[in-house]
Amino acid sequence: RTFRVVASDYVVAAVLADAARRLVTVAPGVRLEFVLPDEVAAERLERGEMDLMITPAEFLVESQPSELLYEESHVVAGCRENPIFRTGVTAAAISAAGHVMVSMGPHRVTSFGDRQMEQIAPDRRIEAVASSFTVLPWLLIGTQRLALMHSRLAVLMAQHLPIAFAPLPFPFPMMREMLQYHRARSADEGLRWLISEICDVA
Repeated sequence: RTFRVVASDYVVAAVLADAARRLVTVAPGVRLEFVLPDEVAAERLERGEMDLMITPAEFLVESQPSELLYEESHVVAGCRENPIFRTGVTAAAISAAGHVMVSMGPHRVTSFGDRQMEQIAPDRRIEAVASSFTVLPWLLIGTQRLALMHSRLAVLMAQHLPIAFAPLPFPFPMMREMLQYHRARSADEGLRWLISEICDVA
C-alpha cells in the first residue's frame, strides 16, 4: 500500500524519517510519499487524494477529524561560532541580531514560530527568508544571524552541522503538531496502523 502524507520538511526530517526507517523491517511492502504543504493541501485531503496531513493546529481543516501528535517547543539557533552562545542569549541580544525566517509556498505563508515572533518582536531585522526549515542551518553557518528552530530539528541539525541553540529567554507558546485525515477514513485499519507507528516514533 502507498500512503501519501502531507508534512513539512521539518516533520519529515525530525519524525517521519525515523518512522520510514522503522517500516523497512516492520512493513517492507509499504511505500510512503511525502508531500510538502501548500495552499491546496487541505483541498487534496478533503478530496481523498492525501491519506494524512501533519500540521500545526492553526492550519487544520475544520471539517475533518484531527488528533494531537505532539507538542513542540522552539529554540534560538545560530552558527556554533556565534559569540552569543558564549556570552548569553538574552532578549536584547536577540533583538540586536539579524534573523532568518521561514515562509513557505508560492503565497509565502509564515511559519508558526515566525508568526509568533512577529508579535513578540515586530522590529526584528530579517536578513534572509528561507522557503523550508531544513535550509536554515546553511543560512546561519559563518554568520552572526539567528533563527527560530523547532527543538527536535535543532537537536538533529546540531548532530551533523556546526549549529548551536539555546532556550528562548522569554515565554513562547508551544506548537501543537496535529494529525488530520478524511472523516471517511476514520475506521481505515491501514491508516490507523500508520498513525500508531508515527505516534510511537514521535
